[in-house]
Formats: sequence, structure tokens, C-alpha cells
Amino acid sequence: MVGRHLRFSVLGCAALAALALAGNAAAARRTLASPTFAPPLPFVTAPAPIHDRVLRSRPRALADDQWWGGPITDSRGETFKFFVSRQYPIDEAVRARWANLLGWALHAKEISSVSVYQAPLTTVQQLCKSADALACYIVQGSQLIFPGDAQDSSGTPLNLSEILLHEYGHHISAHRQNDPWPAFAYGPKRWASFENICQRALTGQVHPGDEGYFYLANPGEAWAETYRLLNVQRAEQSNSAWYQSWGQPLPWRWQAFSHTSQTLAAAAEDVTNPWSGPRKLHWAGRTPRRTRSLFGADPWIQRRIYTPLDGTITIVLDSAPRGSYLTFGTGQIARKSITTTVCGQSSVLLKVSTVVPRAHFRITILRP
Repeated sequence: MVGRHLRFSVLGCAALAALALAGNAAAARRTLASPTFAPPLPFVTAPAPIHDRVLRSRPRALADDQWWGGPITDSRGETFKFFVSRQYPIDEAVRARWANLLGWALHAKEISSVSVYQAPLTTVQQLCKSADALACYIVQGSQLIFPGDAQDSSGTPLNLSEILLHEYGHHISAHRQNDPWPAFAYGPKRWASFENICQRALTGQVHPGDEGYFYLANPGEAWAETYRLLNVQRAEQSNSAWYQSWGQPLPWRWQAFSHTSQTLAAAAEDVTNPWSGPRKLHWAGRTPRRTRSLFGADPWIQRRIYTPLDGTITIVLDSAPRGSYLTFGTGQIARKSITTTVCGQSSVLLKVSTVVPRAHFRITILRP
């Protein structure tokens, strides 16, 4: 019996050793691609747009020991987490280059909360729960998964730098506000307002959150592509040789959205100067001496409120004679306050009416 147990123990250790050697051999065969100094490979056909997924919850595999790496500080002194699959040999120099690329990309304080995972494409697709995804972003946990291979299984080169930038665009929108809508689905406040996402979503022209059939009409994905393009242009203008080392540039295939200089300017503002909440305005004055209607209506005065951004607007009548009331837009009436949504309007009319002429009033406006 002892000999039998010893035999099984020896066989078990041998099997484990064989698995370890196989894993090490697989890692030795793989090469972790670098974002720089990698010569571009020619494409036979035009490259396809990035197809990825945005997930709410993280895969369990991200919590195991199949990764090397951890916190890393980029060349600008910012620290975030960057892990690499153990299917690649440990190469801290390449990991540092990827971290520096992310640190170079336009960003704000949200970079400290990101956790980046780099793995072979087959592993990426398993973790992202999609057979054709090139990458994914997990909202819960701020985790970004993208490939480390220079090409896919068919030998088609992958522009890993631009894939990483697209995914980081999702990370930015997940850490921005666009009340009352989720920014990771609609895009950040200024870009989404410029693209008129709210109104177009109501009419079915765009489809927030659709990672399937209407993928190319999903504003959350279009925002990530806009962010990618913003940084592509920065790289092209700042160091064309470095940019060319990224590989074949990816095309813009998002026909439901614009990518003009004005669009990119709105996106850059969302990145570097995040919208933090409504702006407070005040309006104080007096209603006219007499009624402004032939039918004996209460004295009233109106003002046009300009609304460059979509979102929630609140109007509060702070002080006025008893019986006064507000009229907003096309007919919303209230004695004390009105809260509503601006969706596509560039301006709205606000009217205050008092039961007596020459009445003093004061109004606070919270505008997006």
C-alpha cells in the first residue's frame, strides 16, 4: 500500500511538473507586443472597426493568480494597476511602455482607478464573453481587458495601441457625469449634448447601451471611438514616426456620429475638465406696472434661458408675492419650483407672473 501511494504521489508530482513546464513553454513561445518600436505590417484589406463589449460585472478569472504585474507608475508619475497574463513571459520594460502610452493619452484623475489586463486574444474573448470581441471594459471595478498579441489567429495585425485607447474611452465615460443619463451609455455631458444624443435616442436614431445589432449606433461606443481618434490626432501631430509604429490606423466607421474638430474639442473638454454639476444662475426683477394682456391676465415678465447642455434644469421661485407662479417652456406651470429635462433645446422661455403689478421677485436657476 505504501509503495502504491508513493507511486501515485510521484506520478502526481510528475504531472504537475509537466503542466508547469508546458505553461512555461507556452509563455516562452508567446511575445508580449509593445506599443512602440513595432514595425507596421501591411493589411491586405481595410481594417475593421474595433468591436468590443461593455460589461457590468467582472469575470471571476480576473481575481486569480494567472497574472503578473500590479501597480505601476508611468513616466508622468501617475500610478494605476496593470496586469499581464502569465501566458506571456515577464517583461517589465514592455509593461512600462504600455503604462506610459496610457499615461500619455489625454486623461484626468480617473486614471488612478483603472485596472488594465492584457492577455492573448483567445483569453480576452473568453473573459469578455464574446467570440468576436477584441477587448472589453467592465464598469463594476473599472477594469479594462485588451490583447497582447500583435495579430489575431488568422495572422491579421491588431492595432493594439488604438484598441487600448478605445477601451480607456469607456473608462473615462464611466467616471463622468451626464445626469440624468448614464455617461458610459450616452457619453459624457458636453460631447453627448453636441451630438444631440438625448433627442436622437428618443426618436430611435441612436441606441445607447446596444452592444449587438445596433453596435455602430451606440453612443457609448461612438464616444470611445471619438476619444481614440482624439488621441490618434495628438500622436500624429506630436510625433509622426512614433504614431506610424502603432500600425495601420483604424478607420472611422461610425456614420451616425460626427468626428469634426468641434466634436473632438467637446470630447477633449469632457476629458480634461469634467462636468461636475449644474450651474447656478439668479434672476431678480419686477413685473410690469400693468397687465400685458387685453384679457386681464396677471402682470408677467419673461426671460430666455440658454441651455447649451442637455440635462436636468430646476427653477425655483425664491421670493415673490403670494399667488405668483412660474411658466416654463411650452406651458409647465408651478407656484414654487419646476424641475424638467432639457433635451435638444438650445434655449427655453421662463415667465414669472404676479397677482399685483410692480412686484419684486427672485428666481434661482440650476442649469446643466
